[in-house]
Amino acid sequence: MHGRSRNRLAVDYWESNLELADPARHSANFVVCTPNQLVPARLAIADCGKPARTYRYAGYVILVWRRNLLPKIWNIQVARYLAS
Repeated sequence: MHGRSRNRLAVDYWESNLELADPARHSANFVVCTPNQLVPARLAIADCGKPARTYRYAGYVILVWRRNLLPKIWNIQVARYLAS
């Protein structure tokens, strides 16, 4: 994911396999924010809400929630697929 789409998180082209983000089959509860701000923490928080925990390591910020974030990602990917 990246943060370059109208100040919202957006799915990259290489992340277009809908099966990988199917919340019925998989779970993800974290976002890794990169030092170059490709994935800004503020956008992840704006889209997913306040994280339960925040970790910092070597310039990276790792945001962790107590819920599955894939339903949000699933909606982004399905909308992108239908628009193409």
